[in-house]
Amino acid sequence: MAAQMNGDGASANMELSGEPAVSSTSAEASDPGHDQYKLPDPENKAWHVLLCCTGSVAALKVPQLAALLADSKVHGRPVCVCVVSTDHARHFFTEKDLPSGVHHLTDADEWSAWQQRGDPVLHISLRQWADLLLVAPLGANSLAKLAHGLANNLVTCVARAWPLGRRPALLCPAMNTEMWRQPVTAPQVALLQSWGYTLLPPVEKTLVCGETGVGAMAHLEDICAAVLAALKCAARERAEL
Repeated sequence: MAAQMNGDGASANMELSGEPAVSSTSAEASDPGHDQYKLPDPENKAWHVLLCCTGSVAALKVPQLAALLADSKVHGRPVCVCVVSTDHARHFFTEKDLPSGVHHLTDADEWSAWQQRGDPVLHISLRQWADLLLVAPLGANSLAKLAHGLANNLVTCVARAWPLGRRPALLCPAMNTEMWRQPVTAPQVALLQSWGYTLLPPVEKTLVCGETGVGAMAHLEDICAAVLAALKCAARERAEL
């Protein structure tokens, strides 16, 4: 969507005419397009975490991870979670598996909501809404897409539009051990880290495929702790402005 819509000028139009960034809980949450997508917590009473998931079998754990995050608080403020999934990630869970109150968006939502020039663009509205981007799990294919700047679904469009270095972005790779060991993987990971992504490396365990080795997504408790730590750091930085 980003390639076609940006080429038509829709996203560029939003950037030029949208509301300026603000120093609230969600840096750009004043955008008027949020109501169209019914994004949660329009009054910005919570921290906004965008949990993006791709087509790894570790997506089975997305509902549990969403629940852990949604039950958390940072400096007394709750955490509001919005899940964005690729079509292949949806093979491993359904919307009804997600905790109550957790919003869920897919590629279909991006295309169905935009009708004409001037309408808000979902991947930009999500960027404006969120305080933190978490991609968990990040499969091998999507890892390569991010490293090459591809944006051919809602998850990768959000990542391509994300203000790296100015708002936290965490990656949780998950793949077969030999896929993780491939020579192409380490340079891609290093490149993404150099751009401002934080890596939560995979762990060693017996994988769903039956093989044992490094490649499983980081433990959910560790992912949740890293998200909360990043939000606390963001809170301190805003307090110093």
